Amino acid sequence: MSEYPLLISRSQVRTLLDWESALAATREGLMNPNDASDRSSVSTQVLYSGGSLHLKAAASEAHQVLSVKSNLRPSKGGVSGVLLVYDLAEDRLAGIVDAGFMTAFRTAAIAVVAAQELLAEGPVRLAVLGTGPVGRQLMVGLQRSLGVKEFRVWSQHASRAQEALSLLGHGVLASAWDTVAEAVDGVDLVVTATPALAPILHLNDLTSQPLILAMGADTVGKQELDLSLLEASDVVADVVADAKKVGESAHLPPQQRDRVQGLGDVMYRKTALRRHHPQLVFDSVGSSQVDAAVSSVILARARELGLGDRIDLSS
Repeated sequence: MSEYPLLISRSQVRTLLDWESALAATREGLMNPNDASDRSSVSTQVLYSGGSLHLKAAASEAHQVLSVKSNLRPSKGGVSGVLLVYDLAEDRLAGIVDAGFMTAFRTAAIAVVAAQELLAEGPVRLAVLGTGPVGRQLMVGLQRSLGVKEFRVWSQHASRAQEALSLLGHGVLASAWDTVAEAVDGVDLVVTATPALAPILHLNDLTSQPLILAMGADTVGKQELDLSLLEASDVVADVVADAKKVGESAHLPPQQRDRVQGLGDVMYRKTALRRHHPQLVFDSVGSSQVDAAVSSVILARARELGLGDRIDLSS
């Protein structure tokens, strides 16, 4: 019975993940930014007429875990996916995990780590563009981990913006805005978390020089930042090779893509952050190495707390 894999539901993943352990795992995963030459990780996409299937796999030798995540991303919105967790010490499938909440949570954790590394210290005025599952997790994570003195929220659906603000609780200076330009006016940090296929944030929207965390573009065709903004910025990515294919960086002219820097390299001082522009953009496409590190947390805590249902796939 103990050799049967654990089936872990979305509600159980919510119980198993907490910010402290997720941020620690994310930092660890970003140490290995799964460059194209790294054979311990794979990141690819399968396109179909109605959307794409995102596939990410990576081995974490430190945790003796290999994770394989597949998320179906329909063009009309929404996500459906599963995470397979293999125990490398026992050479077997150890967990089958709902990937929906886990993906939103780890994406938010990547954004928090990027903000901690790339943003100057001090209370910040934050604008969040997009209030889907990722945007909402980002709001909670950044509120917990940064000194945020004001939240500004924009959504294509006004009711969703108001719902997202309710997650912040009482006593927080927070407001919803009708336009992107109004939401980002004078802020220190902008987070974009939308499925946009055309730019929603333009250079002339900015009246300050905020750090921009671009979290939405992770598929061919997606784009949240206009080209003039991207060209006027230094760009750092979580996975440089993937960002050049499917992230905001893919929209740069080919001769400019080599200037995209890796967050892991900057974090661990393999290279110094090169600054040529006053504007800075973080281009996130999601990291399979972070997936592996976070999956080890989920599996270990499920075993510790006795959560999940054992299933016999061989019967």
